[in-house]
Amino acid sequence: MLRVMETVRSYLQDELIRRCRTNPRYSLRSFAKHLQMNPSLLSKILRGQVGVSRKRFDKICERMALGPGERSQLALAQDQTRTFRRRDLQVREMKSTSTQMREMADRFQVIADWYHHAILELVSVDGFQSDERWIAKTLAISYSEVSQARERLVRLGMLEVDASGQWKNVSGCDSGGVSGCDSGGVTESNGRYNSIAVRKLQAQVLNLALGALETVQAERRLQQSATVAIDAELVLAAKEKITAFQIALAASLQAESRTKNSVYQISFSFFPVTT
Repeated sequence: MLRVMETVRSYLQDELIRRCRTNPRYSLRSFAKHLQMNPSLLSKILRGQVGVSRKRFDKICERMALGPGERSQLALAQDQTRTFRRRDLQVREMKSTSTQMREMADRFQVIADWYHHAILELVSVDGFQSDERWIAKTLAISYSEVSQARERLVRLGMLEVDASGQWKNVSGCDSGGVSGCDSGGVTESNGRYNSIAVRKLQAQVLNLALGALETVQAERRLQQSATVAIDAELVLAAKEKITAFQIALAASLQAESRTKNSVYQISFSFFPVTT
């Protein structure tokens, strides 16, 4: 989360400090490599010796996986410090359309954070309680994350909370948030931000899988892999088959469930190990 009116320079300084504290072996050169930037150039930016061009700004936002709200805030701060000579067109548009900006940011977060669809699925679980603290404890996330997710899902028309406080999933998604589900129009958001959101989501899912490997008994999970030599031209077809299987499996499990007492994450990884 960005600080109020944080500039690109201070944001990068804080991020470098945070990473170095987490990993003492991390360095400015490591950070520059992550940003796909020359270490000397990054050093000059951090010291305030050079500014940040619009092209470089876009690259930093992409590499740091910043959403539309964070990008807008950072661009506004840059503009007020006069680092940019001209005001970014996208920032002007976002400033004049705050409602549209909030909706775009909401759509981004619903894709990016795994617990939004987990909450929607949890609503249908037997014994569900329309209580944010119970939901937070059940999903092992914070109360504030649940509270913000509820507000976001309600604004997007994916969740309804009636006069008695009961929650209802009205997203129209019956496949557990599998890619391809409309999700209340979430997948219609800006393509550039959508790809960043999906990247952030997959990183979270991988971390969840790592946690399950250590904390969930083997009989309650399945984590396995296979290594195979293939024709690279078949990758697209393979991705389509995996997606179709994922959707079909989710739909089949939901249809065959006589009772719903758990929320599961179905995740596949398909990637090359050769360079």
